[in-house]
Amino acid sequence: MPDISEQNEIRIRGRDHTIVFIADSQDGRLVIRQEPDGKKSKVPGTVAARTDIGNRTRTMKIYAFDVDDTLEVSGGPVSIVSVGSLKPQGHIVGLNGNWAVVVQTVPLWHRIFSFVGPMEMSKDTFLNQLKTYIPADDYIMFGNIKGVSGASDEEGAANFDGWRFIKESDFAAVAR
Repeated sequence: MPDISEQNEIRIRGRDHTIVFIADSQDGRLVIRQEPDGKKSKVPGTVAARTDIGNRTRTMKIYAFDVDDTLEVSGGPVSIVSVGSLKPQGHIVGLNGNWAVVVQTVPLWHRIFSFVGPMEMSKDTFLNQLKTYIPADDYIMFGNIKGVSGASDEEGAANFDGWRFIKESDFAAVAR
């Protein structure tokens, strides 16, 4: 089996310098350094994520799941096991819906989901925040089509913020 390594970089701009945090999964090191302004021009708070498998680079996707009428714990067709298979592949997986149901009914939910929301904001605003601050190769929202497969409108929220939308039953049938 080929070696898998991941390197994550976070840059935080100050007034006249940038603090850089680099975590490397291959050797377990966390490097923190300070760069004077002008040395590198990156957007403040930019995170770069890369997973190398031999010579190939795997793309990282962000998956956001509605809960009600989407996940099996709340009357939907999508199993927690199938959702849990995404994170070990190097993707970010989270909830954009009734997250309280999941954290109260799924043991070890925190090992599956990297984010929970929305909290005190609309679903489309939450998706916009995720896309603004977490760089990825693809942004995918799974949920309901209002009036067709549930009462909420995840399709509308996803389309509003430029996310790809996949109906919950299509995910359950392995569309990713």
